[in-house]
Amino acid sequence: MSIKETAKILNCSESKVKVNYHRALKKLHTKLEFNMEEVFENAK
Repeated sequence: MSIKETAKILNCSESKVKVNYHRALKKLHTKLEFNMEEVFENAK
């Protein structure tokens, strides 16, 4: 689904969709990084 389509469905601007997407990826990356550290710690 494109940014344009997403913006239309959510009834918001394309800029808002881009910002939300960027923030979501950053949050996901942080959570995955944290979980990997936890996995390695528990493996010891």
